[in-house]
Amino acid sequence: MKVLFLHIGDMHIKDRNGVNSFQISKVVDTLNSFSGFDKVVLIVAGDIAQSGTSDQYHHAGHLIGQLISAIKKRFKYKDKIDVLCVPGNHDLDHKGNPMTSEFLQGIRKVNSYEKHLPGELQKQEAFFNFAARNACFEDKSVFCRRILTYGDFTIEANLINSGVFSILEEDKALHYLPQHSLNDISTPTGAQFVITLMHHAPEWYTDAQKNSLEESIYAKSSIIFYGHEHYIGKKTVSYETSAPAIIQAGGCLCKNENWTESAFHVGVLDVETRDYTHVEYKWNSRQKQYEQQATRNTQLPYKPSAEKALSITESFKSELLLDRKHD
Repeated sequence: MKVLFLHIGDMHIKDRNGVNSFQISKVVDTLNSFSGFDKVVLIVAGDIAQSGTSDQYHHAGHLIGQLISAIKKRFKYKDKIDVLCVPGNHDLDHKGNPMTSEFLQGIRKVNSYEKHLPGELQKQEAFFNFAARNACFEDKSVFCRRILTYGDFTIEANLINSGVFSILEEDKALHYLPQHSLNDISTPTGAQFVITLMHHAPEWYTDAQKNSLEESIYAKSSIIFYGHEHYIGKKTVSYETSAPAIIQAGGCLCKNENWTESAFHVGVLDVETRDYTHVEYKWNSRQKQYEQQATRNTQLPYKPSAEKALSITESFKSELLLDRKHD
């Protein structure tokens, strides 16, 4: 069985003019190169709306609906297309009074994140209503887990809400995730394959949380989907002795109704061999079509979401035999 991941993001929808039916059809054209896929997962990596209002999500829903309908019609696809979505910094409705970088630095200094968290979640009300239609973030929180079951194959999808405490100014190293959410991310589910989706990369979190978050997602996930940066790219990372993970940094599908620099990812996983074919696409305005920018084939390591067996590491033995006070 082959699972296709269509990874889009940073649509910044303001109104119906941002829904470009022609280029949506051209996105679907690219999938002709991936014959024989059995399941489709649509990854929406944040900044869905421009300023987090209900009207904007209404039009974003039309964009997603057109894309799904076009895929089903073109490929006579009968199954449900699972949609996984997370919010970005533009998916908060600040109502004309956005949090400043100086105020956010003050929150970090006195560690009052928990006090301000309910207010941050309220700013995402329109996003949560949109996400709930796709069975994401139904509890309106900072972490959502989905288990996708395709026959005998299960995918654990960890969706992280990095939109809270994000602003439209500089906010790197100022984001926050509650400790219980970090614990939930690390909790095994028994799934055979793990992916993580978040708009901002871990370096946007406070230093201590950045390290914990990287350890959790890099060690556990096989593929990590990001948005935010508006550049398209892919790299492979590993955390200490863990098996490597693929990071896909999402391109901007359309910014403020401008599709001229549109970009996105397509990846196909063969669940039997764990072969992963990944292609980046960018819009060619002259040719009026999407063109391949890079194609990579990788065999992903086996990383099921299971309890790890305890073992004695060399570093533990060294620490055990070291007396720091008495040489």
